[in-house]
Amino acid sequence: MADPHRPFELITDASDLAVGTVLLQDFGDGLQPIAYESRKLNLAKRNYPVHDKELLAIVHAFKVWRCYLTGADVTRERERERERERERERERERERERERESIG
Repeated sequence: MADPHRPFELITDASDLAVGTVLLQDFGDGLQPIAYESRKLNLAKRNYPVHDKELLAIVHAFKVWRCYLTGADVTRERERERERERERERERERERERERESIG
């Protein structure tokens, strides 16, 4: 059961034929799925570029799960991955700085 007081995480995916999403929440023991949703694409939307299909998945998720997501704190999985990449880059920069300092 979803907890409206906890943040939600949204994972989206798009293929040539359909879009899908998973809604998750962390209840203290890692992310747990709350709901799954998918939708077949019509012939016109099958020709969309992949970034437009990803957007369709996000819009579809917000339409279907409006009761959960309206006014809620929602993070998209891709955003979390970008933040992890930024943190890895900061760590690499700290390592390079330590190496420069050790040289002289």
